[in-house]
Amino acid sequence: MHIYAQNHWHDEVHIVADTSSLVALRAAIDDAIATGSGQSFAFVGDGEGYAVLIAKRDDAELYDNLAVPYTDATGCGAKENDEAATWPFQLAETRAAWEKHRKVHV
Repeated sequence: MHIYAQNHWHDEVHIVADTSSLVALRAAIDDAIATGSGQSFAFVGDGEGYAVLIAKRDDAELYDNLAVPYTDATGCGAKENDEAATWPFQLAETRAAWEKHRKVHV
């Protein structure tokens, strides 16, 4: 499964995956809806594996401080520069999903 992030505001996110990867991603999303976190394991076409960690957060205030996901490094301001921003790996739900992932895949 290849997930291509946004470079700038309003850019598309692209997911290109086979059926089994999409089914695993759907199961991880279903887990997050039901329990607050979900995880899936996927591979890029070059054979490198990675975890997809999903955290469900319904508190709107979190999103005011959550780091923006843009990857632009050209200096036009899309990349997160706020040192006080909250990153996904700082969320308890994401850490819980990562711990669950490590127990299964390590």
